[in-house]
This record gives sequence, C-alpha cells and structure tokens, in this order.
Amino acid sequence: MKINLGCGKFKRRGFVNVDSSKEVKPDVLADVTITPWKWAKESEADLIFSDNLFEHIEPYTLIRVIRECHRVLKPGGLLQVIVPVITLNSLDAVFSDPTHVNYFTIATFDYYDHRHIRWKNYGRSYGIPKFERVRQERHYKAGIVELKVIK
Repeated sequence: MKINLGCGKFKRRGFVNVDSSKEVKPDVLADVTITPWKWAKESEADLIFSDNLFEHIEPYTLIRVIRECHRVLKPGGLLQVIVPVITLNSLDAVFSDPTHVNYFTIATFDYYDHRHIRWKNYGRSYGIPKFERVRQERHYKAGIVELKVIK
C-alpha cells in the first residue's frame, strides 16, 4: 500500500489519496492531524508520500503525525517528504503563505535520523521515532527527504 498524505488536487495513481477537503474527492476524507488514523492499520504501508503538507502542521502536532506515519509504515518502509526550505533565495516561498506554521532548513531532518547526534540529543526526547535518512536534496526552493522506518 502507498499513501499520498494531503493530496489536494494532485492525486497519485496507485496511492490511497488522503485529504481533509471533500472538494478534491480524496480516496480517504480525513484530517491527518487527528491520530491515530482509523483508516490505516499498523505496518501496512510501504510508502507514505507528503508534498508540501508538513509546513501547514504545528510543530508538536507534526511530531504526532510523524509517529503515526512510523506506526503505519512497514519496517523499512519509506516516508517521502517535500517541504519548502529556508534559504536566502526561498524566503518568499517559506514565509509568504499565511498558512505556513512550521519551518524547515536542510538541517531539520537531522532530528529525524536516529544515527545523527541531533536525534540522539534532541529528536528522541521530542518523541521522534527511529528513521534513517536515505535521501536528502534541495530542488529549487524545496527540500526532498526520504526517511526509512527503523522498528
């Protein structure tokens, strides 16, 4: 199973498309910030994809969503995330949208990688479960990150 969180009008073929807006006619109409997800079972997904959603979720609520992604993903499953990242060239993309409540730099995902000192010193105590960062790159004004579930 593959899940597209916060699909909006960009539904992906072969994915369970989830959104809180009935206007976009998602496969699952749900607010992903309400956890646990009654529509998803433990360790059933191979992939969860999220494109420009996490910046709209309050920081501590996002950690609950991340924990839920971890619960739903199979061991070794991937969480693929695209978020705007703060750089001198991206300030408008990051800060101009009044619905953005969470901000990311290229170093933010250090807190999600269980091998990194930032996860060991902070991320773990914040409640971020074990992931291993397997890919991270900047593309224009966005950060693209893949996190592998470690259970």
